[in-house]
Amino acid sequence: MNEDAFDRAVVRHVRSDARYGFRIHAAVYVAVNLFLVVIWALTSDGFEVMPWFLFPLGGWGIGIAAHYAAVRARPAP
Repeated sequence: MNEDAFDRAVVRHVRSDARYGFRIHAAVYVAVNLFLVVIWALTSDGFEVMPWFLFPLGGWGIGIAAHYAAVRARPAP
């Protein structure tokens, strides 16, 4: 295997690891935020002006969008 083929193989491996990391991040985001919505639904009295779960949902959503952009911005092999 020449050096160029090796470099392409390494880049492919790094890109697949980055996509896998994003998938895990997205799955945890969905699971945790669903859990927060359930907690809010079970404990709220229905008269809240702003549901509190929207704050972590939005803040973490910004982080996951940045993670997605970083994964997509990786250079092609």
